[in-house]
Amino acid sequence: SPEPSPTATATHEPTPIPAGVAISDQPLDESGVLIADEVTLPGPGWLVIYRLVDDEVEDVIGHQPLAAGVHKQVQVTVDAKAATDDLMAGVHMDAGIEGVFEFPGEDVPYPGEPEATFTVELLIPIPQVEVADQSVAEDGIVTLAALEILQPTWVAIHTDDDGKIGPVIGSRLFEPGTYENATIRIDWQRATPRLHVVMHEDKGKANLFEFPDGDMPVLLRAKPLVTSFEATYPPEIRVYDQPVIDGTVTIERAISDGPGYVAIYNEFDGQPGFIIGTQALKDGLNERITVSLLRSA
Repeated sequence: SPEPSPTATATHEPTPIPAGVAISDQPLDESGVLIADEVTLPGPGWLVIYRLVDDEVEDVIGHQPLAAGVHKQVQVTVDAKAATDDLMAGVHMDAGIEGVFEFPGEDVPYPGEPEATFTVELLIPIPQVEVADQSVAEDGIVTLAALEILQPTWVAIHTDDDGKIGPVIGSRLFEPGTYENATIRIDWQRATPRLHVVMHEDKGKANLFEFPDGDMPVLLRAKPLVTSFEATYPPEIRVYDQPVIDGTVTIERAISDGPGYVAIYNEFDGQPGFIIGTQALKDGLNERITVSLLRSA
């Protein structure tokens, strides 16, 4: 009888490992170490931690290279000061230069949805500042009731710009330690009724405050450390010689302790005569105030 023809043995194709991560809620201290319960990768890649702000993914704050396979209890170090309460873990490919994290770039996330969100309890020490509402005299001294500084830090006083942090009008460098009734001199003639105390890094030249080009605000949960207070100032007015155009003059700036008015008088024998123009002032700093004058005056 004829010999049977040999047949090839079927080769079993292994099922690819799906990319994914499992991670639990956990505390986060200043070491920045987080632990993922399990990470699976079909090829070489990265465990990546993002911070979430208002439920939206923002910056990557940590990543850890991993070989293909299933990994248990994976440690990843993140920037603890940049962390928010809500974080997300994801799995990325190592598609570019091996061992170099290139994202944004070639090391994109694995397809599908290999992400998991989790929360952390932040256990990192933070600098503290206490400041009360106060009256600022002509010397421009602002008093901070209490300070706790953890590393060399600039403490800056910013004006208020429609509820946001405005320009700096005073700053001082503090060494680590605790302080009571610390003072900072400000340019009170540029001040607003509401001021903001902001802590800034000291990463540039010694004894030189380089904001906004450097020495950026200290961040906690991705936001600057800010303490606000109300201030009052001595009444002050600044006006320059000028022509009268269309019956108006311009006051460069005025500071009013509460709502008030700027009044312009004509001159009579070297003394103020009659009021020939007024304009309402808001509390605090007023700039470029236009005053209409009585034509008969």
